[in-house]
Amino acid sequence: MRRFLASLLPQSDAPCALAAFYVLFIYFLCSQYILTASFPYNLGFYGLLLPSFLIACWRTPDIYRRLPRSVGTYGLLAFFLYIFLHAAIVAHTGSDVRTFYYTLCTGLFVAMALACFHPRAAVYGEVALRSLMLTAAVTAFLSLVVYAWQGEYGRLIPIGRAHNPIPGSSLQAIGALIALWYGCRRDMTLRFRLVCLLSVVIIGIMLYFAQSRGPILAFLAACMVALFVLRQWRLLSILLAAGLALVADYAYFGLHGHSMLGLDGLHHCAGELFEARNSFRLPIWQKALHLTLEQPFLGHGLHARFSLKGAEGAVNPHNLFLGTAYYTGLPGLLLLLLPLGAALITSLRQRRDPYHALCLVLLVHGIAAVMTNFGQPVKSPFPLWTIYWLPIAMALARPVQKASVGQAYSPGSPSVASTI
Repeated sequence: MRRFLASLLPQSDAPCALAAFYVLFIYFLCSQYILTASFPYNLGFYGLLLPSFLIACWRTPDIYRRLPRSVGTYGLLAFFLYIFLHAAIVAHTGSDVRTFYYTLCTGLFVAMALACFHPRAAVYGEVALRSLMLTAAVTAFLSLVVYAWQGEYGRLIPIGRAHNPIPGSSLQAIGALIALWYGCRRDMTLRFRLVCLLSVVIIGIMLYFAQSRGPILAFLAACMVALFVLRQWRLLSILLAAGLALVADYAYFGLHGHSMLGLDGLHHCAGELFEARNSFRLPIWQKALHLTLEQPFLGHGLHARFSLKGAEGAVNPHNLFLGTAYYTGLPGLLLLLLPLGAALITSLRQRRDPYHALCLVLLVHGIAAVMTNFGQPVKSPFPLWTIYWLPIAMALARPVQKASVGQAYSPGSPSVASTI
């Protein structure tokens, strides 16, 4: 077993049980892009990853002893404890056991992510990021092939566990952002950077055909942040100028019925994407805010039913922060924001570090993505773990270091916090 793991990750000197956990964690992250059925996906978590994590904690106690002790990690602990207490003392909805189960699963995943992206596991973090990028690109391409083969003209539904245009698109966008981050790195080979560029293009095309406005806007916002923190000033200036010209021309097209730049077809497509379909987001948010103000301190419980007349898909507030306030009250929202704020501050302070530049990009994407989707902060194995909780754990796993900001990039060196 040790030889097999060494052949997969030759730079690793981790104990066998710990290496097995790292490999299975990477597998679990990638499996959600591939597996649509619930049974093999859940088997990957409950039957493989969770036992390997428990064995690793037993055989290698250092895995949890070295977890960072910071405001962010204490904030994570406080949030999950609050959800437990809220379900036990306040909610009393008849689904308390399910809430305990969801909270425990989410907390365990965050602990796993903190361990996997610890500086001592830098080589595994490298493999995880590259695996996510390549898996997202391949499955995005396969989704496009299936879409073209079926000859449908509706919305593309990505393959994988998030078999839905909204969470599926947000999940795929993570792979594109990692590819963009790698592609802008001068320490990468030209061949690998071309692969990254191709990945961004393929996933970008898939996002367009999925026709989900929230994920597209979240992806574009994160791309702008990526170009900014990676100091791609020329490309950023060109894209901003082109974007302003397109927006101005689209406004002219809306007023006069034709484009000054000859982009009538493009503006028709944009109009169909952003204006032709009513998502009922504003009425949903208004009702969620109204219900939150009825019980601002205690909330309605994580399993309270939410619905809006005329909108069948409005099963939750479709905004993670508003939904947390609705379900758990304002204390729950404040505790949810505590680790998120700590992760943002950590990555902002180390934004010149390549690793934390990526964390900042993924955090911005996660925030933007959950602003128009999701409602409950804790779930059983679900893409929300990767979209929202994973970037927080990645940032908190490597707290602010006193090493010089201009420290060189050296893959596989676990002693440097900026290494990945």
